[in-house]
Amino acid sequence: MIYEALTVLPYPNLERATAVLRAELRHKALEHGPWEVPDWSTLEVIGPVESTDARGQVWFEYLSTVESRPLRG
Repeated sequence: MIYEALTVLPYPNLERATAVLRAELRHKALEHGPWEVPDWSTLEVIGPVESTDARGQVWFEYLSTVESRPLRG
């Protein structure tokens, strides 16, 4: 299974975005049960992509994907 996550920050910071995205991806994998875990070697982070809202605030969007693997007990 492949999980996706998106985060938006008010400043460009790949390290912070990656930490937030990993937490979200871990949470999504756990929602499907304890038999699958993220395979972090497949983690992909794309961004930042700049966007501007109606108030003129610039945001930096990061998208990530990770594949899961079976948990070995």
